[in-house]
Amino acid sequence: MKDSKEIFPKKRSVSRLAAVQALYQIFFRGETPALVIRQFTEDNISEENLIPASETLDVGLFSQVVLGVYEKQALLDEILRQNLSSEWPFERIDPIIIAILRCGLFEILTFIEIPIPVIISEYIDVGHAFCGKKEVHFINGLLDRLARALRS
Repeated sequence: MKDSKEIFPKKRSVSRLAAVQALYQIFFRGETPALVIRQFTEDNISEENLIPASETLDVGLFSQVVLGVYEKQALLDEILRQNLSSEWPFERIDPIIIAILRCGLFEILTFIEIPIPVIISEYIDVGHAFCGKKEVHFINGLLDRLARALRS
């Protein structure tokens, strides 16, 4: 993973990155949301544990995204499956990309007050932290298509 300080200078951006990481732990390592949220907030998981989580994360946004995606996983996955091409079947998509798409889609559906370009840009940045250009282009295209369809 690239240096998060360079890519994510703002609390809300860091919170989105952390939410993707937390959801990866929950869905793909079998950990509980309560445990993971506590690890990221109360246990002060941050780079080298030198900075309190309250100074690096928007804890409210982080928690809302983690819990919201966890609770709405079935709906989010169904929407994603319906909008994927045969070239990118759900089962073949890297788990970290699934986590990014779930978070972006959740925000598109839930945070109507946040402009679509902001949400997509934020998750493109998250994609850059974990993926190559091809995958980031895929994330951008799918979130853009979903936003147009769901917020028209």
